Amino acid sequence: MHHLSTLSNICLVVLSAFIISSCSLFSTAPPLAIKSENTSAIIIQNADLFSGHPDEPVRVNQSILIRNGSIERVSDQEIILEGAEIIDAKGKMIIPGLIDMHVHTHGPGTPTWKMRVPDNTLVDRNLSAFLYSGVTTVFDMGAPINDIQKTVERVTEEDRVNPRIFYAGPMISKRNGHPSYMMKESFPWPASSFAISQIVGSVDDAEDIVAYIDEYKSKGSSMTKIVIDQIPLGIPSLSVEEAAVAVEHSKKLGLKVGAHIGSEADLITGMDAGVDYFVHGVYRSSISDQTIARMKAANVTIAPTLVVFSQMDRIFQDELTFNTMDKEILEVDLLESYNNRPSGLTMDDQKPEIQNYAHEVNVFKDLKFENIKRMKAAGIRILAASDSPNVANVAGSSLHDELQMLVERCGFTPAEAIAAATYLSGRYLEELNLTQGLGYIAEGAKADLLILDGDFREDINNTRKISMVITGGKVLERDSNIVKH
Repeated sequence: MHHLSTLSNICLVVLSAFIISSCSLFSTAPPLAIKSENTSAIIIQNADLFSGHPDEPVRVNQSILIRNGSIERVSDQEIILEGAEIIDAKGKMIIPGLIDMHVHTHGPGTPTWKMRVPDNTLVDRNLSAFLYSGVTTVFDMGAPINDIQKTVERVTEEDRVNPRIFYAGPMISKRNGHPSYMMKESFPWPASSFAISQIVGSVDDAEDIVAYIDEYKSKGSSMTKIVIDQIPLGIPSLSVEEAAVAVEHSKKLGLKVGAHIGSEADLITGMDAGVDYFVHGVYRSSISDQTIARMKAANVTIAPTLVVFSQMDRIFQDELTFNTMDKEILEVDLLESYNNRPSGLTMDDQKPEIQNYAHEVNVFKDLKFENIKRMKAAGIRILAASDSPNVANVAGSSLHDELQMLVERCGFTPAEAIAAATYLSGRYLEELNLTQGLGYIAEGAKADLLILDGDFREDINNTRKISMVITGGKVLERDSNIVKH
């Protein structure tokens, strides 16, 4: 259970770098956005307002008073307060700040052929990218426990680039399971070995599971994450009995278990173990009506992260593209690296088991949407999540892609999609006993707001047309003086 120091981390990675070509180890990019120092009251006037609740209509010509980090008043009458900063939102749409229920704040966001060390500069860049994109709350589902604990303490005290952060700590997985296998394939020893020791709790027996959960909980984790999926197919993953140990022990500590799954069989394994929160959905198999009915009966919640598998398929098929917001966020050298894959790294050069996995992701690339569409029709709670930054999956921007997919491929109305990234996720965080007042616009709620230049009801992609972000009652500075590449 011992963790090496940050200095050891850097030394090991630097050692590995000598055998890796074209490798810029450290990010030098500045934050994409920072919070203003202004702490005065704010009055937003003439706003069209969507509370975040999917059943509530948009309210027109609203005034919002923000003070001390909270929404103090919402009214259809003009609000007057001497000394307050006035923001005229006429012709604009206000929605709650977005919540991404599956991120990796310490993820490098690089292609597998480019190494980058997750130091404070890179982490701050990631965090600011979420804010830049209107994501004001994130749930980290896989980071080194010591690093994420220190990061949250540091950025909360500085309060410059940070969304609200909750975290699970390292994912608990069978030894040599996911993600250990792919990390060994992507990076040479000793960098791969060290990275695995940091972000994976490798399990040999039930005692390991209990020990990891105890450690992560003592260092601030808000959920236990376990891995049942196999990437690639055929590698080890947790059994029903092992997953049940995680569920039982987590429950004793007041924690819920979130299980990473890929297929219907993985989902059934998790439900047999007592898991009722799943990430990644069923993305590489079909799913039966019987299993969906069982999910509903068990009050299952799912965060499908559709975007990460769509991007994964595009990179497998050499069809990767990035949208405008992606390009605003990605550093130039990362874009160049994605656009210039080294020779010898095509899918034809990969091991058969990786080629088989890529084939399965491609075969089910459309069915994964139908699976979520059927879950939604059955009344299963679906939360928005991106799994970013990941390979070809951009921090902040990818959540907007997820919303687009929920609407265009999964039968969500635009209001339902936004609710999945606001109201419903906020209520789930309350169920986890983490915080109250997130994900909706109402008196007494947290002052996390997104002001849009377009109406999301007309086009869900208008969530990308961000005029202003307010987080914790502070206006975000995200203009050309901050955004530099």
